[in-house]
Amino acid sequence: MFRSPIGWLIPATLTILSLGLNMQGAKAQSNSNNYTFSADYNTFVTIDPTFRPDLGIVRATIKGESTKPAPYGLDLFVSNTYGKLEPIENPY
Repeated sequence: MFRSPIGWLIPATLTILSLGLNMQGAKAQSNSNNYTFSADYNTFVTIDPTFRPDLGIVRATIKGESTKPAPYGLDLFVSNTYGKLEPIENPY
């Protein structure tokens, strides 16, 4: 997956950040009503560096499961985010 030792820094950092973040609030929305609620989720991040290697774009898929039953049946979520890898000559 990553050939250099520094390559593991990105997924490790994202994993640590995702474990430390709590979703404090969210908005469930329909056409006519907004429903405000609060829930905590355990999250797992997967980095896919092969998404668009020709453009240097990676995809991070974040999956979450609520720690307790969440209101409105929002116990699970999946989110995809994308980023561009920028090479660093000398990171130190």
